[in-house]
Amino acid sequence: MEEIDRLLSTIELDEYTIKEVQNGWETTEKRLGGPKAAGEEVFTKLRNELPKTQGMLTRSSTVWHLLSELLQSLGQPQLVQKRLEYIALRHMNADITTADVEIFRNILFEVCASKLGGLMTPEFQFGLGQIVDVEKGEQEQGDEKHGAWQDNSNLNIPKTFAAMARFNAAVMGTGDRMWFADMLYAMESLVPYIGNIDRVQEDCDVLMLTLAKYGQINLKEFRSVMFASLRSLLPTKWSNDHENAWAWFWTIVEKKVEENKKLPVYNHQCLRTFLARLDEETLADFKLKVFDSFFANCEESQLYLR
Repeated sequence: MEEIDRLLSTIELDEYTIKEVQNGWETTEKRLGGPKAAGEEVFTKLRNELPKTQGMLTRSSTVWHLLSELLQSLGQPQLVQKRLEYIALRHMNADITTADVEIFRNILFEVCASKLGGLMTPEFQFGLGQIVDVEKGEQEQGDEKHGAWQDNSNLNIPKTFAAMARFNAAVMGTGDRMWFADMLYAMESLVPYIGNIDRVQEDCDVLMLTLAKYGQINLKEFRSVMFASLRSLLPTKWSNDHENAWAWFWTIVEKKVEENKKLPVYNHQCLRTFLARLDEETLADFKLKVFDSFFANCEESQLYLR
């Protein structure tokens, strides 16, 4: 990502200005009725001014959330840089001009002014303007930079779902989740066979057993990474139909994994109690019978258990 680091501008604000920006943004959001309502307010105006953004803003609340996360991290330069990279990557293939960025800036300031009134301090205006100008400044450098953004081979941008998921997980602060690797592996069989409910049930059962070894996990973390990665890989084609189809897919998988996720722990405890009551000779005989029965019912398993 060194090339991206070079292309992106930096944001340098003092502590007081950062606090003014964060407080002003939070107040604006509350007075608009929350993140969802705030996103609708701003991006409905933007869609009216720039009809070409219709396909880019399928979920206004998600875009608002990205901006909020960026503003919340202003006091942490490294995190700001990561979030700027993430936003820039998502819009790399979009047809955005400096004039478009200026329109977005004006709408954003108009909405904030309507809700903040006298609370819209010079520091707030300067700080928020700096953030918007990061992207505007990059656009003004001309076709050479635009070409650099478009040339994926020069930027070493992930081109597969698994690679993009790992990239997004790191950016979103969940890169240390070891169980993500098992989720990515499971996706390879879940996605092609989502229409076969029996096959999906088997795969979810296996996934449930695999995830049980990690203890407490939050599947919603992977859901966020999954959607961010899919949108990044299909920036110009992604639509509400894609959103709904993948939401349907995830609902099925999550439900099947969640509804039985406590069973492995419970059954493991019961099994340990049962085995502990057997003497050594009986236990050895029991193990042999288990594997004899297993191999008889599933011959191909012998290829993996030798």
